Amino acid sequence: AVGHAKSLPEIDGDRLGITGYCMGGRVTYLMAAKSDAFKAAVDCWGGNCLVAWGDGPAPFDLTGDISCPVLGLFGEDDLAPAPTEVAKIDAEMTRLGVEHEFQSYAGAGHGFMNEGRPSYREEATRDAWRRTIDWFNRYLVA
Repeated sequence: AVGHAKSLPEIDGDRLGITGYCMGGRVTYLMAAKSDAFKAAVDCWGGNCLVAWGDGPAPFDLTGDISCPVLGLFGEDDLAPAPTEVAKIDAEMTRLGVEHEFQSYAGAGHGFMNEGRPSYREEATRDAWRRTIDWFNRYLVA
């Protein structure tokens, strides 16, 4: 996908960002660590980042390899990731000097930005979108 995006004339291949929700947030964490193609990442409640799946390492174990700034958006009522997991990841990124900003929303659970879910929270969603756009503008726009 990165190669294809870089081949498109309307894309500046030196200014790619990545974002993901739920499992896609886990993938975002992994890609921020495993690829230098991205200049900014937004992880929306990526869960299970402290555990390995299959033969690969846990995303958490690759935190020191993250090569771009990471914005993390989480719900305080979420169980995957739970606030304790978010705090552990935040502390590790801080310890390792990974540029990041985490925002956790009170009263928000898993999938709080999805209008079709009971967990949808309009105020948190508006703030999360604003933060996402600001993040990408800060790191991707010339």
